[in-house]
Amino acid sequence: MEFDADEQLRAMLDPDAFEETLETPRSDAETMAKNWRRYRAMARAQEAGSDDALDPDDVERLVYDLAEQGSDVGVESVDAAIPDWRTRRWTPTTVLDLARAFEDDETAADDLLSAVHLAATTAMDHARRRYADAKRRRTRYVAESEVPMERRADLLERYEAHLQRQLASTLAMLRGVRESFTPT
Repeated sequence: MEFDADEQLRAMLDPDAFEETLETPRSDAETMAKNWRRYRAMARAQEAGSDDALDPDDVERLVYDLAEQGSDVGVESVDAAIPDWRTRRWTPTTVLDLARAFEDDETAADDLLSAVHLAATTAMDHARRRYADAKRRRTRYVAESEVPMERRADLLERYEAHLQRQLASTLAMLRGVRESFTPT
């Protein structure tokens, strides 16, 4: 995750204010991990032949993920093929019927379910990496902001000297530009 200069400056001046910058990658990682756990539990229950009812929110999330991973067919195809899919009692063993609304062939429908599981795993890994990267950056910015007092004076002098050189260079360039143009 890339941070803009304002966020970096805020982190160096007030590390606690930087916490809200971490909130988005943190919540993304938590959401993706929740989705992944949902699909892992569903796959295990499917392998065990469980007949327990799935949560309707899980079923709806699965349908939208199937539509995203599926071919050119959208959620409308599920509405057309299984009009009562939102109210029907779904179990881990019957979710293959949902996937068949996107793919006619049973093998292709099973592959589509596997693709959804893989996409959830990939999204979770990516979100976790982004969050870990954001935490590393925050740690680095906080460490950079905690420069010892004896070095601060030296750094300040170096920054001032650099700014003076830049100012002198800019003024010399402006004089040169002014002298190169003849007044009209």
